Amino acid sequence: MELAETGVVPQASDGSGVAESAAVAADYLRRRILDGEFRPGTVLVQSQLRQRMEVRSPALREALRMLEQEGLVRIAGRDCRFEVARLTPLDLAATYEVREVLDSLGASLAATAGLSADVEERFAVATAAMAEARARSLDRDSFAGAHAAWHLALFDASGNMDLRRSSRLVRVVSHCLIWRSLPPAGRRLFDMTVSEMADSAMEDHARILCAIRKRDADGAGRAAWRHVRRSTNFARVASSSLTAPREAVS
Repeated sequence: MELAETGVVPQASDGSGVAESAAVAADYLRRRILDGEFRPGTVLVQSQLRQRMEVRSPALREALRMLEQEGLVRIAGRDCRFEVARLTPLDLAATYEVREVLDSLGASLAATAGLSADVEERFAVATAAMAEARARSLDRDSFAGAHAAWHLALFDASGNMDLRRSSRLVRVVSHCLIWRSLPPAGRRLFDMTVSEMADSAMEDHARILCAIRKRDADGAGRAAWRHVRRSTNFARVASSSLTAPREAVS
């Protein structure tokens, strides 16, 4: 499959910014994978990417390794080429099961530590962005990005470095991504469910933040667990719909 739009990845001016350039390149590719521009099975030809993105080979290789760790790309074939992974709702449900534990822990730790002004601002910006995306008849891509930003702020608020290193799991899973993994008939079936979950997500976030600000570690942890469990269950139901008789999703 031919790669789409071009994009220039900024290079560090001092020549020592391979890691920085790799992070920017990974973000560029991640966005195009998650928004469906680079579809599952698309071969990511490195020579094409280097030309289109104007990025050096070391940074591009590191970016692709980062996306492989996130589960968004995989190494395939005898020539060890990178291609966009095929994520199923069941794959995403497995990741959500891990997130149930991590987000619950993050909320509990954040309640114990308290929120800095910087983290409060990040929560506010993410919440406003989600509300704006929801008002546009649910702009799924914008909502998913803002939703991920909210949870990344939660991981940072925990103060736990190991938890913060797990942020890749936040970027990979989204109920909007589950919706995209369904065939057209399944998307029609779950379209309203995704919209309802977007509303529930914002309500859940408000409850989690309320508990954190009250320094209620147990309450914050329970609220975060319930929030993620909702998406786990959705992924499981969506997965079941793929194996159900055709009439069930038509």
